[in-house]
Amino acid sequence: MGSRVSGIAWSALTPVPPTATLAHMSRERTAGRLTELETAVEQLSEPDYDKFRRWFLERDWQAWDREIEADSASGKLDFLVRETKDAKRTGRLRSGTCNLQTDTW
Repeated sequence: MGSRVSGIAWSALTPVPPTATLAHMSRERTAGRLTELETAVEQLSEPDYDKFRRWFLERDWQAWDREIEADSASGKLDFLVRETKDAKRTGRLRSGTCNLQTDTW
C-alpha cells in the first residue's frame, strides 16, 4: 500500500485526470460493443450474413473512394501522374487507357 498522510493513502491524494478515466471507460465500452457485434454477426443466418457483408463492403468502398478523392484534390496523388508521364517518355509504360496528352483516363 502507498505512503500514508494523516491516515489517508497517498494514492488517494493523487488525482486521476478525468480524461484518463473517461478514455479507459470508453475503451471498455468499445470493447464490449465489439464483442456484442461479433456475437450478433456469428448468429446471422447465411442470407442475412450475405446482406450484411455486402453492406459492410459497400460502406468500406465508399469510405475508400472519399479518401482517394480527398487525396487527389489535395495533390497527394500528383506524383502518380508525374511517374506515369516519365515512364511514357522513357518507354517504360505499357499500353493502357490513360491519355497522357490531356491527363484524362
